[in-house]
Amino acid sequence: MINSKQTKGFSLIVAADIKGGIAKTTPSSQDTEVGKSVAESIPWPKLKTDMKNFVKVTRDPHCSSKVKLPCFFQTEECMKVPEPEQTVVKRNAVVMGRTTWESLPAKLRPLKDRINVVLTRDKAAFQETYNPDNKLDDNLRVYEDIAEMFTELEQDPEVCEIVVIGGAQIYNLCLEAYPENLKYIVYTRVNGTFDCDVFINQIDDELFKPLHISKTFSSSETSYDICIYGNTQFLSLNPGAFPTLLVESLPKHQEMQYLEAIHDILQSGNDKDDRTGVGVISKFGYQMRYDLSESFPMLTTKDVYWRGVVEELLWFLKGDTNSKNLSDKKVKIWDGNGSREFLDQCGFTDREEGDLGPVYGFQWRHFGAQYEDMHTNYEGKGVDQIQQIITDLKENPTSRRILLNAWNVADLKKMALPPCHILCQFYVDTENRLSCQMYQRSCDIGLGVPFNIASYSLLTCILAQLCGLERGEFIHTLGDAHVYKNHIEPLKKQLKRYPKPFPQLKINKDITDIEEFTFSDFTLENYSHHKKIKMPLAV
Repeated sequence: MINSKQTKGFSLIVAADIKGGIAKTTPSSQDTEVGKSVAESIPWPKLKTDMKNFVKVTRDPHCSSKVKLPCFFQTEECMKVPEPEQTVVKRNAVVMGRTTWESLPAKLRPLKDRINVVLTRDKAAFQETYNPDNKLDDNLRVYEDIAEMFTELEQDPEVCEIVVIGGAQIYNLCLEAYPENLKYIVYTRVNGTFDCDVFINQIDDELFKPLHISKTFSSSETSYDICIYGNTQFLSLNPGAFPTLLVESLPKHQEMQYLEAIHDILQSGNDKDDRTGVGVISKFGYQMRYDLSESFPMLTTKDVYWRGVVEELLWFLKGDTNSKNLSDKKVKIWDGNGSREFLDQCGFTDREEGDLGPVYGFQWRHFGAQYEDMHTNYEGKGVDQIQQIITDLKENPTSRRILLNAWNVADLKKMALPPCHILCQFYVDTENRLSCQMYQRSCDIGLGVPFNIASYSLLTCILAQLCGLERGEFIHTLGDAHVYKNHIEPLKKQLKRYPKPFPQLKINKDITDIEEFTFSDFTLENYSHHKKIKMPLAV
């Protein structure tokens, strides 16, 4: 092909599952003059946003002279602002193999408003079958040689973008033989493993780096996102080829909010001493939003402890304040604060080991009651905020008073650890979607925040199901957001990782009492994540 300094290059669009599967082949019932036909079917349900994105990528321009920085891992080479080009009426060329052409519904062939380019081993037979009277000449071009095709499309002034749309043989040929001119790959990452026997080769992660990752979408309980992988060498030589319009059309992956907060704190945070003696770098005031209607925000750039998230929330909902009950379920996150040594340091020398005092669960279920110890039966005492929330969501969902408060000033000195996530408010919109906004006064970005995101998202999903509502958003408002100094290197490691699609959450619909849930009633489907990152807990 033409040298990458002189070429417009081409792009590739594909949808694949986590193993690179793109299709399932089945023998066709029809023979054509081109030969025995083999149909390729997509094994996952129709992905609505993916289909819209396919139309945009294959039909519309990709680039603009206005270049933005969508997320912090962009390179400077991709940020150069090119000179604006003269406006010329052009069309995109969509390149496909014969099988892909035949897999398109007949009424859609050729794809409208695009130059359809078909690669086949027998051009004459293909023309005789699909274009015998040359009526499609304005919209259909047929080639037997891929090098000839690329050269002619490159030199054609009517061609705006060259987009390869399949199938596997052409995808893999482009990845292997023409990587230097493949400027970016628009890759729909379907979150799951499907029955495929057609695969795309693995992308060279040294040459192709993520430029942008979309939020997680879902269709028919299948989650997916869209990642644009850029050819770093090509884009550094051709900054005007940066796909600005494609990036701007896709809302970014919601995990990027968390990663960008880490990056911001490490770059410009305040170096401070803290209660634990470890020391922190902190900043004040962030807000993050997570869409619960299409996926579940279990962070993917490390392995978040799902069992711990669920068991701790259920422990809160029971009003339990005994850390040993949680530890017995092999969830040790409160062991340090319930230890004999820690309780003695806090002045609770007469308190039994494991007795945390009137912490979260007690405030949620018995706000205002007099705390004695972790063994006392508090049934009917204080205000049961959880039950009141359920009642209000069912009977008065428009109320602006549906709040959950753990910050009981009168009880703070009795707690082994004052609450970090102190207040949340629930909101039902006109589409009957339940959203939750939580304010967290103290935010351990490395260990605590990923847990808190999942925990309050789970609580919102539980309440939505019990109250006959749809899932809305979880909005996380952070006060003192800090990175412990012994978390700096682990978090720098995490920042080098790219998010994967969020998973799906399934909840047992047979449970109607919030206290009857057990861990087995919650299923996190297709939680694809990077490896665990160890970070010490500051007590």
